[in-house]
Amino acid sequence: ANLQNANLSQASLNGANIASAQLGNANLSRAVMAGANLSKANLVGANLSDTVLQSANLCGAILREASLLGAKLAWAHLSQADMIGANLRGAQAQRTVAMEANFSGADLSQAVFESANLSSALLVGSNLTQVDFNSAQLSKADISQADLTRANLGQAVLSGANLARAQLESISAESSIWDGADLTDACLRAAVLRKARMTAAVAR
Repeated sequence: ANLQNANLSQASLNGANIASAQLGNANLSRAVMAGANLSKANLVGANLSDTVLQSANLCGAILREASLLGAKLAWAHLSQADMIGANLRGAQAQRTVAMEANFSGADLSQAVFESANLSSALLVGSNLTQVDFNSAQLSKADISQADLTRANLGQAVLSGANLARAQLESISAESSIWDGADLTDACLRAAVLRKARMTAAVAR
């Protein structure tokens, strides 16, 4: 379906199948799309602010420069999604599965990714200030040059993650796992790492 530039604000699209749809620059703000299939959809520059996307399938979707400000993404599937430069500030993404998704340069500040799976995800240079990654899976993720100031990484797993030149000032990371993580030139000033495990982690 070609829905580029369409105004679907506040639309009710629960469970809708719009896989591979062309939704570039569409207005989907405050739409209700729980359980919708948006896999491989083109959502470049789309407005999904405050949109309900709980349990939605966004695998392989293209969301470059899209706005997901305050979006409800709990239990959503975002694996291999392209979210470069997207705005997810304040998004609620508990238990989201976003393996191999690309969030490079995206704004995830104050978002909640509690218990989410971002294994092998790309978060290069992303704004992750005050993000809640409590109990999240971030193994082998590339978080280099990202800003995680005051982020919550309690019980998170960052085994094999690349955090080179990352800003980790004042993070809360009690009981987190950093085995084999690369912390080269990372800033850990005032970080709380009580009971954290950092076997074979690299820090220069």
